[in-house]
Amino acid sequence: MLNKTTRSFLCLSLIVVISLFTTINPKTSLPSTNATANTFELPTININQTADMKLAFLGIPTEYINQTQLTSLLPKTIKQFAYPNTITWTLNFSFGFTPFPDNISDSLTESAFHSGSTAYLNITILDNVLSQLPDLAIPERGYLLTFMSIPNVTGHSWFYIQERPDLFLNRTDYFNDVPFEYWIFPPNFGGLRRALYFDISETMQQSPTESSLTSTVRILITKSLGDIFTSLGGSLDPRWMVADTQKYRDYNVRILWLNGTEGQTPINLDQIRASFESLMPWTHWTATIEAEPADKPLNDLIQSRTIDLSTALNYSILLSNGTQLTIQSQQNVDWNPYENSGENDPINQYFFKHVKEYFNLTDLNDKSVIPVILMQLDNHTAFGGSFQGGVSWFPYNVIIIAFQGSTLKDLGEIGRIGLMHLLRHEIGHWVSLIHHSFDFASGYPKIICSMRSMTNEFCAFCKDARARISFISYYNSTIELLTKKQTKTTILQDELNNARQLFYDWNYNEALNEIVAIYYGLDSTPPNISNITQTPSQNSVFPEDEVKINATVTDDLSGVKRVILNYTNDNGTWNTIDMTNIEGNTWNATIPAFPYGTNVTYTITAEDNFNNISTTQETGQIYQYIVIPEFSPFMILLILLGTVLLISIARRKINSKKQEQIVTRKTKLV
Repeated sequence: MLNKTTRSFLCLSLIVVISLFTTINPKTSLPSTNATANTFELPTININQTADMKLAFLGIPTEYINQTQLTSLLPKTIKQFAYPNTITWTLNFSFGFTPFPDNISDSLTESAFHSGSTAYLNITILDNVLSQLPDLAIPERGYLLTFMSIPNVTGHSWFYIQERPDLFLNRTDYFNDVPFEYWIFPPNFGGLRRALYFDISETMQQSPTESSLTSTVRILITKSLGDIFTSLGGSLDPRWMVADTQKYRDYNVRILWLNGTEGQTPINLDQIRASFESLMPWTHWTATIEAEPADKPLNDLIQSRTIDLSTALNYSILLSNGTQLTIQSQQNVDWNPYENSGENDPINQYFFKHVKEYFNLTDLNDKSVIPVILMQLDNHTAFGGSFQGGVSWFPYNVIIIAFQGSTLKDLGEIGRIGLMHLLRHEIGHWVSLIHHSFDFASGYPKIICSMRSMTNEFCAFCKDARARISFISYYNSTIELLTKKQTKTTILQDELNNARQLFYDWNYNEALNEIVAIYYGLDSTPPNISNITQTPSQNSVFPEDEVKINATVTDDLSGVKRVILNYTNDNGTWNTIDMTNIEGNTWNATIPAFPYGTNVTYTITAEDNFNNISTTQETGQIYQYIVIPEFSPFMILLILLGTVLLISIARRKINSKKQEQIVTRKTKLV
């Protein structure tokens, strides 16, 4: 076979003909503009701040608390978030003492739920009535910690129910005969507002000394600070720093329900949207769910890791009306989310590798799309030793939840509510929220939050944490963009100062609305696409050739988010390929080989991180090439002419030789 150089030379005539019928527009790069104005000094954020910590003692006389000693023993500072976004808080403690109002004590007693010899007081009512007391007002820039001794109530505990009291109140769950009760709370709790409550009634009934009660209060405060100034995922794993600082206005939760039934969704999508728009009011959320069968390789993997149990797992629920619901597991899928958070588990690894094709994702760096695998197993198969389990892996771009089929079939609404709470919890991890404390027996408070309790809401502490780090991220990125753009007007300076002051005043939602508007208003210029080249060149593409396309794509402000190569072979269908950033500003993609005579047209589209889009087609840059045959008509003609010429020469030689032979014979005869 001839090499490409020879073939190209032989195809010169055909190329000339093709060029007469093919118009390829000149390659011009999009202009980029940089506005300039008067400059000013860019203000930075002061991340050394003060929190006013109001200690309210309700029904506890002043003589029981040594204020001077307590203040000296309490932490003076606490750090929140991982470097470089660490906020150092100076804690400013103040004291207030108020008798416990009789009307509040009466309200709690009258609304109590009685079970056996215990009166369970309602946390929601407590929070509502105490919020109306001027002496218990939450500081504008801080938190309220209330220590209570409730009169005329003995042998009491606490309960919290947000939804469906008929399904949760006075309910006992059993897992392998071990009972637990979601609705009962320990004496230390809070989070509905920027407030915690510590019920020390039992301690007060034992006539404590000043020293002992002061020590008890110190321990409770110290143990609560980690939940109040909760950190985010980046403090536990450096890979989650990107989750800490994520900046998106729009989120889309995409749930793939494997082995699910279309039209019978177990997830209330509106609740998911509402929960996260309440957590992050500067964002907008949508959620969708699709059901489809699991693929064969996944089924084979699940089957290979499924074992028969010698003793069945039992999970049962006893409702207050005496109804008992039970599910059993005869088999269990070996799944381990505990070792390295399940990073090396084969099932998780499978989803890590296939999430892109499952959800048809084009950009794995776009974390505003939240892919959720919701895998339904058969009715008697547990997952990881439980009837449901889940893990959120932001670095691998997927949330994985699996559940025993009988969770829906036999538990009904209770099963659906449980799945909803698990899903909300795992998406909470996606936006970098972490677990609250759980060692309640040693004095840690139970936080009313989706990261610890059965509730639709996230606590005030998580809301503050998420808002603080989001503001820092947006603000620093805004300053970075302003430095690049060099557009700094007095009006913009006022807006930045206002946003920063709102942040210092703990008006986090207003501060974020302000800084988000500034941030996204900075870059309205799409990326610049230039220097488009292809290999082989437009006049040298043969049927076996793949065509490599390179382009230079730049965006001086927000940066290039993605680049797409669009191509068609004149069949009316456009295909897309994600281009790869191979070096610097150079992006690359490959068009597959096509047969002889195929007319290929391609364009390039680029998007920046502010969703500004440019395409070569808009600027008249449409690129084309035609696949050249192995043997062109001109080459075939040359071969034919050469063959005819060779035959003619051969015939002449033969005829000449015959003539010589005839002459020789005649000579001999003479």
